[in-house]
Formats: sequence, C-alpha cells, structure tokens
Amino acid sequence: MSLDANSDDEDYFSYDLSEYGDLDIPAMLEVIKSESTSCKKVSIVSHSMGTIATLIGLSKAANAEDYVGQVVLMEPCPNANVKKFIELSPIANWGVSTLLWTLGIESILGPQWPSQRRKLCWFVGWWSDYCDLLYDIDVFSDSNLFGYQEASVKVAQHLM
Repeated sequence: MSLDANSDDEDYFSYDLSEYGDLDIPAMLEVIKSESTSCKKVSIVSHSMGTIATLIGLSKAANAEDYVGQVVLMEPCPNANVKKFIELSPIANWGVSTLLWTLGIESILGPQWPSQRRKLCWFVGWWSDYCDLLYDIDVFSDSNLFGYQEASVKVAQHLM
C-alpha cells in the first residue's frame, strides 16, 4: 500500500503507538543490518514517545541481543490512558502542571498525595473551593480500584 500525506490524510495518519513499535522499529533495524557491512550491533537512542515504541518493538524482537548493543531511553513518555487523569483544558493543564513543578511535586495521587494535598491547600488557601476539590478526588487504592491513579507531572505536560 502506498499513501500520500497530502491526499490520503486520514489513512496516512491512521496508526497507533503499538504499530510504530511493531512495524517501524524492526524495519529500521532491518535496514541498518541490510545496508551495513561492518555494523554488527546497533545502539538505539530514543526520546519521549520513541522510548515506548522502542520498548514495544524490542519486547517482541526475537534475539534482539544479537543485533542491539545498547539502548538509551531519554524521558520515557507513555501514551497515557487520559481517562485516568482529571480532565482539564490545555491552559488549565499547563497552569496546574507548572504549579506542581514549582512546588517540587513530580507526581500526584500516589503515596505522597496526603502531604502534597496539604501543601497545595496551603498554597491555594484552606478556605477555598479548590482545597475542597482536592479532598474530594476519588483516589485509587486497594479498596478503591476505580479511583484516579498516580499521575506524573511530566505526563500531564505531554498531554497538552
């Protein structure tokens, strides 16, 4: 199949992260192996979403250790299930993630959530509706499997 990005826009961009890992990573390695006469092993350096695609591709690669010498993953950014995040507009998301980062909070709703929530309420004011909202968040736990799960501030920034 041959697609043109200008005329077949919908079909051209119809792929997901697992296809990228399943198809593109092995194809890239195959081209390197077929065109190089001296390269015995390759080094893979990937960033952000590429790290997840690399992990997907290598997790399914037979004998990857025979042709991959090393893998460097910088700032892994999983393709998050956004339904597990509190939904915010892009501007609100940016504001909240910047505030969290400024306060030294790198993830929310995890094991440190009670102390982080107190810090946030101190910042926004204990009397404010925002503080009440923080205490009303339905957080995931062993007894609450359907609550919101821990979320990285970096992931929130990638969702904008």
